[in-house]
Amino acid sequence: MIHKIRNQIAVSTLGRSLRILPWRDRLKIFAVIILQISLGFLDLAGVAAIGLLGALAVSGVSSRQPGNRVHGFLELLQIENQSLQVQALTLGSIAALLMVIKTIASIYFTRKTLFFLSRRGAEMSSILLNKLLTQNLQVVQERSLQQNLYALTAGVSTITVGVLGTAVGLIADLALIIIMMMGLFVVDTTIAISTLLIFGGIGFVLYRLMHLKVQILGKQQAILNIASNQKIYEVLQGYREMIVRNRRHYYADQIGKQRLELAGVSAEIAFMPSISKYAFEVTLVVGSLLISASQFLLQDASHAVATLSVFLVASMRISPAVLRLQQGAIHILGSLASATPTLELIESISMVEEITIGSEDIYFSHTDFEALVDL
Repeated sequence: MIHKIRNQIAVSTLGRSLRILPWRDRLKIFAVIILQISLGFLDLAGVAAIGLLGALAVSGVSSRQPGNRVHGFLELLQIENQSLQVQALTLGSIAALLMVIKTIASIYFTRKTLFFLSRRGAEMSSILLNKLLTQNLQVVQERSLQQNLYALTAGVSTITVGVLGTAVGLIADLALIIIMMMGLFVVDTTIAISTLLIFGGIGFVLYRLMHLKVQILGKQQAILNIASNQKIYEVLQGYREMIVRNRRHYYADQIGKQRLELAGVSAEIAFMPSISKYAFEVTLVVGSLLISASQFLLQDASHAVATLSVFLVASMRISPAVLRLQQGAIHILGSLASATPTLELIESISMVEEITIGSEDIYFSHTDFEALVDL
């Protein structure tokens, strides 16, 4: 029950993060997601070509005719009458070209998306500051200086790049995994189920073990950042009084403890992706050995090599995608916790009009100052 409520809160916060963007920007993000999903089929075609290449190689070595699937694909490419070397070179080139194109296109769209969201974050910071400056003094001082500073700067970046940017990549990786699994089910149902159990199982276990911890760490990181910055600001603002009262050592000690605690939390967050990386590396090696043994025991050499080739190449795509999916989900959870101050500020002043462009003359009389404060 608690886990269900926590998930609902996370989904709700993610929706709040998306709603801060105007409709036109949301449509652009959805268009990029569709393009990223479409690129997954290039990977699938490349993996299929590698599988055909493996089957063709075994057939050539054993001086046998290739199977119906391989022969049909060779006819489609109009190379069925070419030598084995030409056929292998053609299939290998097609596979490499498709995968390279997909990788380059994914890098391009990911970079464009992050730059787009980063610029939107900068614009959002300016708009938020503009709206905040229209409020009376009492509203501005409801939050501490460092809370406002964090909400206007780091918090905005956390929402746009940390939450929304990561979510775009997460959806693309999820679609890639689904597409690859569909292809594996067409090739061999047993291999598809084994792959799903191996990588899905390790991804789920790592997520369950780490997601709650990273959520707590993300909240601690935001609190410690605000607290330490507030303490540093107090020191610099009251430096003269601090010297008179001989409190320099006290403040230096307090700030040092806060920064040390923040360093520990940040290091722990930074180390978490390494745990997943090494776990997936071991899983890939062990899974490949198990599937190789089972295929050569149960199937003929041609089918075993073709299936194993498909598994290995598909795993090279699925394993990083599952890793990014698991790390992305954890990163979003941590970012959602630290994005809360900004989301609360955005929602509290969402209906406020921005400052209109007016005269830049300096005012020397402020007869309505008290009325402004009391608003």
